[in-house]
Amino acid sequence: MVNVIRAHDGFILRILWISQNNLAKVKMSSIKFSVYISVFCLGTWGFIAGGMEQYFKEIFLGMIAPLIIGVISILFISNVQKKSPEKVTNILLKTFMGKMIFYGAYFIYIFTFYSFTPIPFIISFVGYFITLHVCEALFLKSIFLSTGNNKL
Repeated sequence: MVNVIRAHDGFILRILWISQNNLAKVKMSSIKFSVYISVFCLGTWGFIAGGMEQYFKEIFLGMIAPLIIGVISILFISNVQKKSPEKVTNILLKTFMGKMIFYGAYFIYIFTFYSFTPIPFIISFVGYFITLHVCEALFLKSIFLSTGNNKL
């Protein structure tokens, strides 16, 4: 449902309430969504790192892997969904297993070859990991509902 409110100076403010029924009306390309989450992650990293300059590197390293893997995953799954929607569930399982293997190797690499404070890295990683997976799930839900294929 879209409600339009006229402001006194003539500008139109649109407020969009997204519910289960009208989520299909909201359509965003995977590239546009990837740009948005990239700007969000880099912006929050800069904001947080600006206040905690001593943990600049740890926060960046905790943010960059979930961001890159999330963007690649969104682009790949969106492409598969357009070509053959029946394969998406299988691809989701395989990409999740691949992510876990990559993240395990990433942690081993980071803790072996970099010297830094681990707690800010872990907090940053977990925060971005959860946030980006929730965003990815909401995006996937929107593309499934927009195509009428709401079964995974």
